[in-house]
Amino acid sequence: MTHIWICLLTLLISLSGPVRGENSNFGGWSNAAKSLTRSLDDLESLHGAKPSEIEKLIPENLVSKPLKKGEGIRYLNPERSGEAVMIEKGWPGATDPLHSGPYLRVSREGVVTRIPLEGNPILK
Repeated sequence: MTHIWICLLTLLISLSGPVRGENSNFGGWSNAAKSLTRSLDDLESLHGAKPSEIEKLIPENLVSKPLKKGEGIRYLNPERSGEAVMIEKGWPGATDPLHSGPYLRVSREGVVTRIPLEGNPILK
């Protein structure tokens, strides 16, 4: 099912226009960062990424807004309600390490995934 979704998403996005940052490709949601390739299609590749690296991967058709709570930014897909990419600065003093530092939250197909970004204590 995921493979089918990625193929459909690739087709839809390839028809939707340019993306943020050089060498970005929403069809593959990918961008090269040094020798490591970061991709929104491969969420594991985003562990430890800098927020600026994530921002370069965000497609231009997503709408940016501040977070409702906390510090950071959210990018909403205007064509798919509930689909979003959020870069969050975290909550110092949070009871769990993931939420106490910078992290990425990706909501896609009803699944929410949180990924620690550079500076998150869970990566130490």
